[in-house]
Amino acid sequence: MAFFDTLKQNLMTASQVTMDKSKNTAEILKLKDQIRQDKREIRSATYKIGEIYQELHSENHEEAYED
Repeated sequence: MAFFDTLKQNLMTASQVTMDKSKNTAEILKLKDQIRQDKREIRSATYKIGEIYQELHSENHEEAYED
């Protein structure tokens, strides 16, 4: 009977470790997806800032090179 008790305990431990790793993997994937989304938003905001800057300074760009 000790053999089966040990086997049962080992299976329970292995299943718990597997579940924990699955949870960790799912959390990592969620975080990576959030990072990708944040990078897209940053790129979009940077592009918009560049467009606005270009609109505001398009007429006086020659003044910087007059010297």
